Amino acid sequence: MAAWINGELQLALMKEGKLTEVLCLETDSSGERIKGIYLIVNPDKLLSVRAQTEKL
Repeated sequence: MAAWINGELQLALMKEGKLTEVLCLETDSSGERIKGIYLIVNPDKLLSVRAQTEKL
């Protein structure tokens, strides 16, 4: 599911209805090139993401 996280559109990955990880793409200032790819799986960090995605 796509989700707005920290003001940016990211990919929230679910398993059996529960958030398991978030895939984040960092782009350059033009938004045309990817500078970094991050996969967040830390349960502590996912807590705040869960709160944001539940509002969707």
